[in-house]
Amino acid sequence: MSDFEKLDDVRGLADKLLAAYHRIDVLANSAGSMYKVSELTADGFERTLQANYLAPFLLTRLLLPRLAESPGRVISTSSNANVQGRVHLDDLNFTRQRWNSGLGAYGTSKLMNNCSRRNWRGSRPFRLSPSTRASSGPASPRTGGCSASSKP
Repeated sequence: MSDFEKLDDVRGLADKLLAAYHRIDVLANSAGSMYKVSELTADGFERTLQANYLAPFLLTRLLLPRLAESPGRVISTSSNANVQGRVHLDDLNFTRQRWNSGLGAYGTSKLMNNCSRRNWRGSRPFRLSPSTRASSGPASPRTGGCSASSKP
């Protein structure tokens, strides 16, 4: 178990998994938290963004060498709320963007998940339910992805 609001916990989880398993076949990233109030984590990031995007991204990157050796797959879930997301690289903590009861941060975190999954070679999107999307791909990064704005 790991608290995704603490990146040191995520690093600890990765260390434990790497020590315990010589092969990782599947990593499923499916975090989905939304908070009514905007707060920063101890790491200094907006809470929703860290739990839904930054922590799973960090865990994936830390496990990537083992996943690639196995060869494992990474599954990432998203939601239709990604259409509410706007990636403003100079305001990821939502200090200048409209909070909108957390929907903006939630949508942005899901949009960033979608952008990240596009950076996995062979990524294939599929639906788990009418409102949930997922993708699966081999654990090998590629370049490319979504564009972002630096203006709120």
